[in-house]
Formats: sequence, C-alpha cells, structure tokens
Amino acid sequence: MSTPHETAPDADAPQTPEPLRRPGSARQMFAMSVLVSEILVVLFATLVAHGLEVADRGLVWGVGGAAMLACAAAAGLLRRGRAGYVLGTVVQVLLIVSGLVVATMYVIGGLFAVLWVVSLRVGGRIDTERQERYRAEVAHRAAGGPGRGPLGGPADGPADRPADGPADGATAGDR
Repeated sequence: MSTPHETAPDADAPQTPEPLRRPGSARQMFAMSVLVSEILVVLFATLVAHGLEVADRGLVWGVGGAAMLACAAAAGLLRRGRAGYVLGTVVQVLLIVSGLVVATMYVIGGLFAVLWVVSLRVGGRIDTERQERYRAEVAHRAAGGPGRGPLGGPADGPADRPADGPADGATAGDR
C-alpha cells in the first residue's frame, strides 16, 4: 500500500537520462575471482604439505605464504594493467609445478589454469561487447536520441516507436 505522502511518477514529465557510465571489465573481475580463490587453495595445500611433513615446516609455510602473497599481489595489480595478468599467469604455472611436492596439485593447478585461460578469453569477449554497446549508446545520445539508447531498455516515449506500427507494439498477426 502506498501512503498519502507518496506520489506516483508523472508519466508526462520529461525524464532526464541516466548518466553514462563506462563499463567495468569482466576480464578483470573473472581473473580476480580466480586469484582470490587460489589464495584459499594454496592455504589448504600448505596445510596438506604441513600435515604430510613433506619438508621442514618453516619452509612449507614460507613457500605457501609466498604463493598466497603472489596471488594477492597479482589480484591487486590487475587494476593497474598488464603486470597483474602476467603475474597471475606465473602463479598458474607455479601452482601446477607445486604438484612435485603435493601430487594432487597437478590436478588442482591444472583446473585453475584452465579457469584462468577461460576467464581471460571469455572476459575479453564480454569486455569487447560492452565497449561496442557503450560506443553505440554514446553515438545514440550524441545524435539527440532519447535518454536510453537503442539497447537500453523500455521505450522512453513515442519517438522510440516505429512510425508505421501500432503504439502498443502489436502486429497485424497478433490481433
């Protein structure tokens, strides 16, 4: 229920367009998700190596801690450019190589390497599509179009409807 103080938006009032925002990076988000997940995986692998006593415990925790820091550093560097992606790739290789100490890490490292490659490729494709959409929206607004672009959601008014079709969007075959 609405209260008497609330007013419904006036359908005839001109709507101001939402400000355009540059699209975020899907590649960066996916890569960061993989790296943060790897911090936990490295922690658990370090615990396994500690429990199996594969080496001196100080060495195990030193190497495990350094690997966790490398994952965190790579995740932090992703926003600064290419260095985060390069370090992230090095981390993937090191994770697979850690299978020499804990054999299960061959499988886990391999799975994360696949996730890493997929996140870079699919994220890159999504970023390309988002940039194309952003450029189309900018061009549409620059041409004096309504506040929401050609792909931006519901029509803003009669100017968005085709001139030769009915106002409700139905076609002759729908009636």
